[in-house]
Amino acid sequence: MRHRVRTGATSKVPAGSVREGTADGGRPRRAVRIAVYAFLVAIVLCGALEIEAWPLSAFRLFSTVRTGTQVRWELAAVDDAGLETPADVAAMGRGFRQSVHLLPTLAAASAAEQDQACEDWLEADRGARRMHVYRSVYVAEQPGAPSVLQSRAQQFVCERP
Repeated sequence: MRHRVRTGATSKVPAGSVREGTADGGRPRRAVRIAVYAFLVAIVLCGALEIEAWPLSAFRLFSTVRTGTQVRWELAAVDDAGLETPADVAAMGRGFRQSVHLLPTLAAASAAEQDQACEDWLEADRGARRMHVYRSVYVAEQPGAPSVLQSRAQQFVCERP
């Protein structure tokens, strides 16, 4: 099926009119341009300054060099019988899901900050008598090989009063 093209009928825009949504007929409004430039500057600054401000990122996923050595921070719960198990931070509630990412900062924090974190963890995990924070180093002998625990150091301990 062929479409007919009308000849002689043209769409004329009156002289001096402005296209809808633009300030000068062809370019976006000044406010839109400023918003786009500000967004682009924010993306570049977050990447350059390594700022993790959601929804912007420092793009560390692809820019961090990975070696055969991994440092992992672990939070362990100890029950009344003395059995130590990895703390189930997901079961503690939404506010605790990122706790493991804060462990390096808490290890270097003041005693008051550590005590506050301990109090919160022990309040959220009623079955735990103590919480242990470990810094573990794992090493893979070859690329793709499983990592083997090389060292594990206890950083601090939380005790229920």
